[in-house]
Amino acid sequence: RHLQTIGQSYSDSAASLFNEFCQRSAMTASEEAERYQWCQKTNSDPSCPPEAIEACIRGWYWKEVVQPQRPRNNTQYNPQQQGTEATKNSSENPKINLLEAIKKILAEFPQDSLQLMALMNLSAQTGYTYRELELLARTVEREETLDEETAEAIASLGTNLNLHQQRLDITKYLESSFAGLMLDAANAIPTAPEYLFNTLLPAVASRGGTSSRIVANPSGGYVQPLIIWSGNVAHSGQAKTPPQQIIIKPLLDLEEDGNQRYELEQKIYEHDKSGELDAPTRKRYVLSDATLQTKIRIHAENKRGLLEYIDELASDYRRLNQFKKGQGDDREQELALFNGSHVSYDRSDTRLFIRRTALSKTGSIQWDTLAQLMNNEGFVESGYMARFLLCSIGEAPPRFLNLLSENDGVQKLQKALRSLYERMGQLPELDYLLDYDAKVLFQAWNHTLVDATRRESNFGFSLVYAKIETYTLRLALWLHLVNALLRGEKPHLVVNGQTMKDAIEIASFYLGQQKLIWAHNDPHNKLEGMLLKIHTNALEFYQQTKKGVSASWAKQKFNALKKIATDKIRLKYFQVLASCGYGELQGTGKSMRYVPYQERLVINGLNESRKLGENSVIGENLGEAPSSITNIQSLFQKKVGEVDEKTYRSNFEQEDIYSTCSNGLIEDHQNTNKSDTNLDTTSILDIDDPPQTPHQPPNTEPPETNADIEWLMKLLENLET
Repeated sequence: RHLQTIGQSYSDSAASLFNEFCQRSAMTASEEAERYQWCQKTNSDPSCPPEAIEACIRGWYWKEVVQPQRPRNNTQYNPQQQGTEATKNSSENPKINLLEAIKKILAEFPQDSLQLMALMNLSAQTGYTYRELELLARTVEREETLDEETAEAIASLGTNLNLHQQRLDITKYLESSFAGLMLDAANAIPTAPEYLFNTLLPAVASRGGTSSRIVANPSGGYVQPLIIWSGNVAHSGQAKTPPQQIIIKPLLDLEEDGNQRYELEQKIYEHDKSGELDAPTRKRYVLSDATLQTKIRIHAENKRGLLEYIDELASDYRRLNQFKKGQGDDREQELALFNGSHVSYDRSDTRLFIRRTALSKTGSIQWDTLAQLMNNEGFVESGYMARFLLCSIGEAPPRFLNLLSENDGVQKLQKALRSLYERMGQLPELDYLLDYDAKVLFQAWNHTLVDATRRESNFGFSLVYAKIETYTLRLALWLHLVNALLRGEKPHLVVNGQTMKDAIEIASFYLGQQKLIWAHNDPHNKLEGMLLKIHTNALEFYQQTKKGVSASWAKQKFNALKKIATDKIRLKYFQVLASCGYGELQGTGKSMRYVPYQERLVINGLNESRKLGENSVIGENLGEAPSSITNIQSLFQKKVGEVDEKTYRSNFEQEDIYSTCSNGLIEDHQNTNKSDTNLDTTSILDIDDPPQTPHQPPNTEPPETNADIEWLMKLLENLET
């Protein structure tokens, strides 16, 4: 259409030209048909600017009219060559190195128009058609881009492998007896205890609901509610649902009891003749399949809050605006619920106002389904994905049943859970503050995450840091309340430094989990994820068979490789992994197999790698790469020293708060959260003149002592009485 408007004649048809373009762009037939149909339905301007079309016309004229009149020769190419200098006798100059000439053009002429003219000059000098040179230039460009992508993928592979084996030792953060029940239940399923813990977080939070908030900065209004969204990520058939059902069942029992009570009260109300009884309200605990409007209505009747349990977590996002043809604001309202803000619901049949909201949610999702959603810009850019504490344990135990031994861990855990849920539901409405130790740690953690956000090059993953910061406060509040109730105590009004330290460790674990998921499923860097998948699955295959994997195995194992030739799989993945010390190649050609190493080979001739089964620990010394995740440990320690050097420097020289990232999961740990003690033996409250930072206003009054806090608690108890 554009050519017609400028009076340019042409031959052939749009369909055949588009087919040629799609073939050169390596599109599939379905992609070609879909895009062509879309173009037919639109009447837009051309996708390339008019000057680019004019350049194409000039290129056509040069190729079809000028070039055929010039004889082939081997004149030395010079990108700046003009006029008759290009026709010098070949005997005066050496032959042109075509590949080097193409690379020189791409390096020296970044503008498309200059590249076009240089390629036309090169075509005139060498006798090759412009189309041949243009295809060669694009091939060289793709290869150089692939080299850069490969280097970036390999640089982060060591970090991703460490994250793949990262575990969270829940015995460090929960009361020992309760943590033991969690481990027994996990062994009975069997599953990773982290999957149970990841579901427990929102389930317990839903019972606290609107009653509890944590205040980080009273003057700045930095307050976080007890709202947690979580999701377990695993492949189909890897027992995603059973761990969640074990945690949810006591809530469903409460839901059933509430429904029976409501039905009884409803019958009494219907048979009441006096008119003095109010209509009963059903007590709710769990929602499973409710639209946004329905959730708001039910929440208005249950002011404390609810748990939304979605077995297939993808449906929670996909059903937004399902009755509005995708044009509503359900997504924005759903995201606002994460902050626990107020809701004003005005419809023709009802008017509702909820001052505080508390809708926690949990569910599970498959890797492939999550990858599809991550291709949806709204799912990532809106921050919807970043709001979830996602968990995927690469070293989770296989689903081998043990029916020959008795294990009542699940029943005991569910009995304890019901008691915990009921006690959380009885907590009074209170705001909890941070003591000085907790403030120092959280301020340093905040500075660390802000700096990491600035350095992060992946936009989607950069959104996670801010949510991890808010979750750190919510996790601190969760640990503070839950462990107090598990000990049979009333939660103190102040969250101490030890609890904040534990919350930071848990938050850093979930930060690593998000990084691992982005490494697997990043739609803009698929090479990084494929290298990780091939190596980790090859490790598992070797453990079972003591054999390496072939390119055919990779094609059958991963959907993303089904359309890639086996020789390219060997070149692009197997040889890259082997050359970087992650394994070795056995055989050549079709018989080539990739054999993974237990540890990464250090390519300096000094260290030797060990294969699987040679008395080594999985993931040990797999190599480190510069990234925000690996560096965040030392950066946080440095920030703590900057905030409060006098109190914390000696503490962090002796203890690494990221000890949760160890490979061993079930060990005997002394519970560090059993009592409300200060972070170290020297309380910050004993220091006469605590240091100040530019972000803290100077103290005009001495800090409260423990005696002051005890006195305030007694006063509050008397007031409540």
